[in-house]
Parts: sequence; structure tokens; C-alpha cells
Amino acid sequence: MIIGFPHCGTSILKSIIGHIEDVEEIYKETDKIEKISRKKYVLCKTPWVKEKFFEKEYQDYIKIFIIRNPLFIYSSINKRYNYNIPDKQGRGPLNTVFDIFNYIETLKYFIKFKN
Repeated sequence: MIIGFPHCGTSILKSIIGHIEDVEEIYKETDKIEKISRKKYVLCKTPWVKEKFFEKEYQDYIKIFIIRNPLFIYSSINKRYNYNIPDKQGRGPLNTVFDIFNYIETLKYFIKFKN
């Protein structure tokens, strides 16, 4: 499972690892592997880190976290949305789904995973 924050490189890494012969790549973003494969590994990715990834249900998953400099992430997001990032539930530009608080939560999960 490849995990990160949107625009941090999860798609690129998934594509690279997905070309390995023993890896079955799930193309649609998901946080749960339900596909049965004859290959040794099944690979999925999600751009959001969730608390449930640390529960027993996910203990057999190999987790790869990607952390990218937030300046590059937000620059990429700004370009994607033509410098008009959509807000979250109409609460203004600091409350986007891509806000810095979501990024900080992602970092907290990464630190939790490392320990």
C-alpha cells in the first residue's frame, strides 16, 4: 500500500512498482485490497492517511509512506486547480481538503508508523 498526501508522488511510485513482474497493480485508488491475484504482491494506493491503517486488519500490508515538501505539494495543487483551490464545504480558502492541517495529520501518521 502506497500512502501519502495528494500530489506527493504516490501515483508515480505506484506506476513504477506496478511494472515489477511479481506485482499486481490496482489502478483505481483504494484503501482496501479485495482483489485475488496469482502474483506475489497486490499493490494499491491512497492519497489519504487514515487511522484504520494501523489496526489489525492492515497488519499484513506493507505500507510505503511518501512525504514531500509541502511547498511543492501546494504549488502542484495550485497549478491543477488554476490557482483557485476548491474550498471544503464553503468555509473559505484555508479550509480546503488540501489544507496544511490535513498535511500535518499525514505527518503525524507517518511518525506513528515509524515508531
